[in-house]
Amino acid sequence: MKVTVPAWIHGHYVGLRQVLDFVGSNTWAWRLEDFHGMSRPGSGLNVLDLEERLARGASVDYNWQQLLRFADGVHQMIDGRLVARTSHGNAEDILVIEALDSSLWTVEARKDLEPAVAAVERIAGLSVRTAPQSERRSPGP
Repeated sequence: MKVTVPAWIHGHYVGLRQVLDFVGSNTWAWRLEDFHGMSRPGSGLNVLDLEERLARGASVDYNWQQLLRFADGVHQMIDGRLVARTSHGNAEDILVIEALDSSLWTVEARKDLEPAVAAVERIAGLSVRTAPQSERRSPGP
């Protein structure tokens, strides 16, 4: 299952941390395979070093809590690829999150893994849930 959602909704940027909040807490092994972006001032995240490491073919592994701390330091993920696996060393991707040119988020889940599919379904509704109250459609009579 795959979904693409805009990174800008009603004039507001949907950041990596917001996308991860829709994924929800998990025990998956996460790997950052590509990243181009900007850090939050004072976060201590050295994006130039990170981008260079990834450009040399390295990857960065995280557990869920480490990933959230990383995401908290990211101001904007311009381009990037983040992959979840059921365990470290498992070659099979279960969830892939990609940032495309600061304009789109693409999230793809393995169809036979319900928690990953549920995460994609939550992200698919992102634009509806983040709409200002005045722009949400009210239920019919």
